[in-house]
Amino acid sequence: DDFDVESDEEESVTFAHNKQAEDEIISEIPVLKDQVSVPLETDESNNKVADGWDDDLDLDDDLDLDIPGKSPPADTTFKNESLVGPPQREALSSTEKHILDSLVEYIKSLPFIVASLNAVLEAEYNTYDYALHLCEYYEKRPQLRDYTLEMELPRMQYRAMLGDNTVLTEKQEVANYIARQPNSVLVRCANQSLLADILTVLTGPDLFIRPQQLATTVATTCAFTLCESYVQCDCRLNLSLPGISGDRFDVAYLDVSVVLQPGVPSVFYKLKEVILLIDADESFLEGTAIFLASMAMDDVHFSEPSAQASNADAFRDSFLMQLSKTQQIVQA
Repeated sequence: DDFDVESDEEESVTFAHNKQAEDEIISEIPVLKDQVSVPLETDESNNKVADGWDDDLDLDDDLDLDIPGKSPPADTTFKNESLVGPPQREALSSTEKHILDSLVEYIKSLPFIVASLNAVLEAEYNTYDYALHLCEYYEKRPQLRDYTLEMELPRMQYRAMLGDNTVLTEKQEVANYIARQPNSVLVRCANQSLLADILTVLTGPDLFIRPQQLATTVATTCAFTLCESYVQCDCRLNLSLPGISGDRFDVAYLDVSVVLQPGVPSVFYKLKEVILLIDADESFLEGTAIFLASMAMDDVHFSEPSAQASNADAFRDSFLMQLSKTQQIVQA
């Protein structure tokens, strides 16, 4: 028992000593003047100190508070535009809607234009007088032989049909055939210059190629057949329109043919078939309407080309010059 009493006294002394040291350390901690004591929150239902784990519900409620001047929370829901579609643009202006209506009418009319244009070709171009003038045009331009040989033969389809039923299709064989005929009118006209008159007839505000809608055509394929008495050109013209950014898209194909016989003389122009590549639907043409409206094309007026021979010659010369420059750019 004496041992136990002595141990208790030692423990009491040690505790008193440690308590005194602890009080001295606490007394040295500075007290902030503005320090505010915050009372602990208690749960009134069971008088327990709140530990914060049950505050999630209150936090969610705070997000839904309708505070004046506070912006609503951003919608962070993932949206796949490929499924829900692009954002809707504003409605078309009256000018854009007017142009769109004319574009829809334009596409619908293309298959029905061919018959009326063939009637024009038959009455004004497929005549003896015009064939005679066309032959005179080529007789005065011997340089067109070199144009055929150097510019057209390498990139177009050619074949030469000889009197003994031999058909030449290889490029070098056709080139040798052309080289042996330095004064042939057939060789001079065996190029895209034969298409100039057709393009004149096709172009107009209510025709196949409408300038006010920035429609253009490009010959995608051309095949020339050279015989002893005639030359024939079979061509596919590609009609295109500008899109909303100005990039062009295909609208239709038009197959055409020209046959020229200098010895008679006679010429025969024919539009064959229009192949539509798009539907006459506003969804395909809305971008074109917006672009044309931005270019103020609704107020532009174009005069129809003249069918007079002198103007046709000037257009044919200009057409060939443009083709030559384009080919030089492509080759460069």
